[in-house]
Amino acid sequence: MVLLSAAICSRDGKVLVGRQFMEMTRSRVEGLIAAFPKLIDAKTEHTFVETESIRYVYQAMESLYMVLITTKNSNILEDLKTLRLFSRVVPEYCPAMPITAEDVTECAFDLIFAFDEIVALGYRENVSLNEIRTYIEMESHAENVAKMVRRNKENEVKEHRKRREKEITAKNRDSARGESRSNFVADASQFIEQATARNDPVPVETSAPKASKPKKKKGGGMKLGGSKKNKTQDLFAKLESEGQAVGSFGNNADDDEEDSSAGIDSRKSSVAASEPAVNQKGVHIKVEEKITLEATRDGDIESMEVKGFVFATVNDASFNKIKITSSSNGDKAVSFQTHPNVDKKAWSKDKTIVLKNNKPYPDGTEVGVLKWKFRTDDESLIPLTVTCWPTVNPGGSSEVNVDYELQDKDLTLTNVSIVIPVPGAPVIGSVEGDTHYDKRNGVLEWNLDLIDGDSAEGSLEFKVDASDNDEFFPVSCNFTSETTWAGFTVDSVEQEGADVDYSSEVSFGVESYEYV
Repeated sequence: MVLLSAAICSRDGKVLVGRQFMEMTRSRVEGLIAAFPKLIDAKTEHTFVETESIRYVYQAMESLYMVLITTKNSNILEDLKTLRLFSRVVPEYCPAMPITAEDVTECAFDLIFAFDEIVALGYRENVSLNEIRTYIEMESHAENVAKMVRRNKENEVKEHRKRREKEITAKNRDSARGESRSNFVADASQFIEQATARNDPVPVETSAPKASKPKKKKGGGMKLGGSKKNKTQDLFAKLESEGQAVGSFGNNADDDEEDSSAGIDSRKSSVAASEPAVNQKGVHIKVEEKITLEATRDGDIESMEVKGFVFATVNDASFNKIKITSSSNGDKAVSFQTHPNVDKKAWSKDKTIVLKNNKPYPDGTEVGVLKWKFRTDDESLIPLTVTCWPTVNPGGSSEVNVDYELQDKDLTLTNVSIVIPVPGAPVIGSVEGDTHYDKRNGVLEWNLDLIDGDSAEGSLEFKVDASDNDEFFPVSCNFTSETTWAGFTVDSVEQEGADVDYSSEVSFGVESYEYV
């Protein structure tokens, strides 16, 4: 046989992956494949069709076709045998079921390498699927060396960046401490001068240890100019406003210790209350999803990837043969992949997760049953867009507008934090939500408790002394959600036709989310 070309195409004749084994132009191959769907007779069960000069040998794969183009004088039996080998190679490198155009495009290079192992110069090689797999996986020493060199360079850049970040953080911390110490000394000197002018006793620090609690004054005369306690509180309030952590102050040292202890206990209680443990039932389903986004400041995507995992835990051995029924957002072309022990036919048919051959789940062990991955460069699929618009004034100051928009109205985002680098203390104009200026790290944190369909848009305006737009980037974002971006939901859990009471936890969070 003489094989002219092998291709995977859509039902309307669009070439997804094509390989020419003889001298043929690209336009010639695309023209032959485009004419192929028009020649198929849906009423017949043949897997080949002929024209005046060539023969098409094909096999349907869900919504796609695996097509071989041969000469008319080739052996049809050999053609069909070669077609079967090509059809077995495709799911080997596109494991997701059903196979979609996106899967084929993503695995295009692996498929082309496999096609080249099957056919050489138009003639089929005597190889099996296992041999093709071995040839594709063979390592190249030169490639490994090149990868190692590139990895070392990337690690050096990362280490250099970490060192620079530590140096900048230490410099900012020392600067903040020095400024706070200077302010403290100046305010303390002023306080001592005022106390001396009023003939008040000035506290003198000694090296002697505290032997006992000092006695309280039972009374006292009227003093003009306010009390020492108020001045001390004003002084430490000023330190707190500059980012320095200070304790509360009472009338004496013991009161201070009691207030401080109470504060620690209350903080521990609040932390414990904010992280409740999940009360797992006999069957527990956990869904985790993470998003990684890097986009330009103009909103163009550099990379966006969403990964999700579904884990099942059977805590009650009597429910070890469960069937999980699920659903997902069909508008998003997410590639789902089941665990090898999960029945793929049941998943493809009705999105049901059940183990093969009626196998039982292990008792008390978290088992991964499903995962998905989605990559895109479509800006319309970004769940939350953030836009930062700095305007530099002639005087050296900048006016900055930051907007957000929830594009995916099916999501409800909580604990949203948008972090903008700023070179100095900003003056906040209008804002929806709360802001906090972290002087030590030189960033402005814009915090919002909730973003959903009713609060899909918001803005922040502030002014700051800055003369370069680059000082406000990269802008990073963080959030959590109890709804997945892929729209995956668990509808029910059954065993032998009876509903099983189950617990679940769903989390959609951020791995990295930056506008650079």
